[in-house]
Amino acid sequence: MNLSYRFASTAVLIALFASTACREQTSPAPATTTPTVTPTSSASADSQYKAAVMIARFRKNVPTHPDKLGDAATNNRDSLVAHFVRALAVNDKTAFPALRINVSEYAWLYYLDMPQSKPPYELDPDILWMQLNAQSDKGLGRLSDRVRATPFAFKSYSCDAPQKLETVTLHRCHMVGADLTVRISIIERDGLFKFTSFANDL
Repeated sequence: MNLSYRFASTAVLIALFASTACREQTSPAPATTTPTVTPTSSASADSQYKAAVMIARFRKNVPTHPDKLGDAATNNRDSLVAHFVRALAVNDKTAFPALRINVSEYAWLYYLDMPQSKPPYELDPDILWMQLNAQSDKGLGRLSDRVRATPFAFKSYSCDAPQKLETVTLHRCHMVGADLTVRISIIERDGLFKFTSFANDL
């Protein structure tokens, strides 16, 4: 009788042990929390740094450090257009350069506002200035040739809605003559106006 009892007790213990072991093996591992890492992009900062480095290098080679538009800048858009129309009427090429931003004004007052200085373009200021000059010279040459053959006979002008950049405002205007319409861009900064270039669609 005692022997049977011992066998029964042993069997019970073995069953309990097996059951406990099984539960330990099949119990799910405690959940772990993975910390959320929010990536931070430095693309914008890198772009600003790149533009600042390029323009700093370019500024070392310009003659002056202006804090406002100078030379023949006017304090309203109408006056600037009037100066241009008068020069165009007599085809006075010597009067045009002062009406447009010069290299120092471009370097210190305009470049960093330009969309071409920002992603995805990020054009070097040297290259962009050369492009602006080439387009301006080409446009002014074509316009001079056209009015030399047929007078411009200015009638009116109008502008699209001003485009506010960061420190400047861009005005895209249309000058209407007797048989010719010229599209041209004007920059406004601190209440002063100048042409960005004489590029046009002729």
